[in-house]
Amino acid sequence: MDREEIGKLVVNVKLPFGIPIVPGRYKVHFASKDYIFYIRRYDEDKSGWQVSGTGSVETPFDKWGRDYKSDIAIIFPERVFSDEYWGDKKHDVKTSPIFDGELFKDSRLEKAVQVINRVIEVCRHFSRRYHLSTISYIDILDYDFWVEKDGKFLKDPKIKTIFKGPIKITAGNSDYEKVHQKIINALENGEQIDICQNLLLRAKEFFINESYPFALLESVIALEITMSNFIRLKTTRIGIKEERVDEFIKGVSCKDRIDIVLKMLTEGLPQIDENVLGKCKGAITLRNKVVHDGLGGISEKEAEDSILNIEKFIGYIKEITG
Repeated sequence: MDREEIGKLVVNVKLPFGIPIVPGRYKVHFASKDYIFYIRRYDEDKSGWQVSGTGSVETPFDKWGRDYKSDIAIIFPERVFSDEYWGDKKHDVKTSPIFDGELFKDSRLEKAVQVINRVIEVCRHFSRRYHLSTISYIDILDYDFWVEKDGKFLKDPKIKTIFKGPIKITAGNSDYEKVHQKIINALENGEQIDICQNLLLRAKEFFINESYPFALLESVIALEITMSNFIRLKTTRIGIKEERVDEFIKGVSCKDRIDIVLKMLTEGLPQIDENVLGKCKGAITLRNKVVHDGLGGISEKEAEDSILNIEKFIGYIKEITG
């Protein structure tokens, strides 16, 4: 097949909230490249709303698109050729034990998210609308690919959209009924959710939303609570007063607790995998880095390893304590 230039790539994205910028055309310089950024508003249907005063409807601190939403088209600087987008182009697929199913990552859409976040950050800074949040990849559910040629947006048949949303829904789980019944029982009986499990769920939520430092922090808190509770359980069983135990826990670092104290309290019991223990200690080091140096610098891989191995650590403690 001949290599044919078909124009510039255009990514069209609809956001479920409004960006406080006058609709129109903007040039966005980002990562040493120039992008053309078009934005228009489309309003939420307010029929049936009661208005007063001037008759206008405005929602303070609106970040849910109650006033209006944003329709965005970004023209990329790179030229698009037919052989790059012909047929079933494969996209990067991310799989992880942290979430069910597969997370598709299209590099074109990832770049669009970065450009949109640049616009949101600038608008937020100058408009003082701090309630607006930047977006992550999974926030984009409605998008399309076009080409720009001679000032016109064209839906070229040579460009194929393989999927319409970033999350691929997996087949139904055979254990669904059991899970559903557990939910019913917990709601009816006012069952308390285990705090460490809840922290791990929050860590996974942050991970999926690409907030990797917060994902790390939540998982390490779960690790610390689990280890502290284990020390209390083992020491109070042999008659040590709870006040003395609390003083001891406060005086020993979390890393020493899972490295030295754990070995002392599990003598004669099955031992935890050293690799898991090493990853947990590494997570504590990363947590200290976040606390002292700020929220940057935690990679997706570091957050994922920390969550999964801390989850294994908590599982180990539950296993040996029955």
